[in-house]
Amino acid sequence: MKRGAVFLAVCSFIILAFILTWPAFRVARAWSAGEDASKAAYSDLRRVAINSLLSDKAVSGPDWARAARAAWARSERLLAIVIRNAEGDVIYALPGSSPYYVPATSARGLDGSRLFSYPAKTVARYSGTVSAGLTLDALYATLRQRDVFLPLRDTLVALIIVLAISAAWLFAESAVRRSVETGAYRKPRFAGTSPSVSPSLDPGFQVPDFLPDTVPPPIIDLDDESGRRLPIRDGEKTPAASFSGESSITDRPKPATSARSVSVSQLSRNALSGPMGLFNPDTGLCWESYLRERLDSELKRSASFEQDLSLFIASWDNTERGKEDFSIFAKTIQDFFSFKDLSFEFGDSGLAVVLPNMDIDHAIRMSEELLKKLTFLLQGKTGNMNYLELFMGLSSRSGRLVEADRMVSESMAALRKAREERDTHIMAFRPDPEKFRAFLAGQ
Repeated sequence: MKRGAVFLAVCSFIILAFILTWPAFRVARAWSAGEDASKAAYSDLRRVAINSLLSDKAVSGPDWARAARAAWARSERLLAIVIRNAEGDVIYALPGSSPYYVPATSARGLDGSRLFSYPAKTVARYSGTVSAGLTLDALYATLRQRDVFLPLRDTLVALIIVLAISAAWLFAESAVRRSVETGAYRKPRFAGTSPSVSPSLDPGFQVPDFLPDTVPPPIIDLDDESGRRLPIRDGEKTPAASFSGESSITDRPKPATSARSVSVSQLSRNALSGPMGLFNPDTGLCWESYLRERLDSELKRSASFEQDLSLFIASWDNTERGKEDFSIFAKTIQDFFSFKDLSFEFGDSGLAVVLPNMDIDHAIRMSEELLKKLTFLLQGKTGNMNYLELFMGLSSRSGRLVEADRMVSESMAALRKAREERDTHIMAFRPDPEKFRAFLAGQ
């Protein structure tokens, strides 16, 4: 084995060992920081509860409601706030329903170990007594998903860079070794020969000028299909062009104007109008005119990989595009789904999000969590606790070869149904692939 290969192997082993231990160290540090932040946040929450909750009736008062909402909005690690009385019954819970604890209707008399259900590795529960015999329980996320995702992503990028550098090193070394073995650095020259010298032009030989000075240069039509002249057969004479002595350069035929030579001044007044760029700078969403084309391409990609795809359409009837409430509404949905380039404007007060590799059941669950978050944020900001005119409609590919227009119409039908029912804010169109295939076969 060559010394270069040995050196590369040793360096690669050291670098790989560092790259693999680096994410573990980052995750452990994030975990420790999460525990410290959770303890500090619970201490602040308990201090506020002690000052606000002087009796059982104070739990339903406006002071504690504002304090709890402020704590919820301030800490992104906070998952649940539960207050129990001396008998162990739940008298306050934020949010109202959560997968981390048993509903209040069936939680009477349960202790903390049976009331809560959460992963102990990444979620911590803190419990403490406040005034008036009340117990304050809170759940905090000590290790979030991004605390694990970011180190793993950086590790993958570093591994790709190291592998690319190693492959380039080995390729360059093998190329140099082959060139040395074949003598490619210098071409051999036989004895008695001299370097080739370019022959000098005989001064007695004059190149005849067959074209007169008045002949204009040939004009090649760039739009011609062939782009070259036809060859002249043997025995044929070169066709001669006729010229007039008084001809000038203005007598040449002007080439036809093609699409490649059109200037901006020749365009119509509205030729350059319309969406400029992918995102609307006012809302941060993609333009609505791009929805059909992008949805079609995502449907084709999902069908080629045999993956599912869902379309989510939401509308807030109490606002419209351009208002501050709509900006909060759109930004919250974008951050929740994390598909910035798949979030589009839809109508005056709605938006649409393409959810790749997601079935209808998963999309419904995420929509329910999104509705809880939007209800908390929007009602908390406006201070209006009335019915929120927010509706959502969903549809999915479900193994069908379907076009974008049909997906949009199905989601819009579900949205209209949710608006008519009003009991539920979310309605999903659940297609039957077998019936859909039978429908297509019958056409």
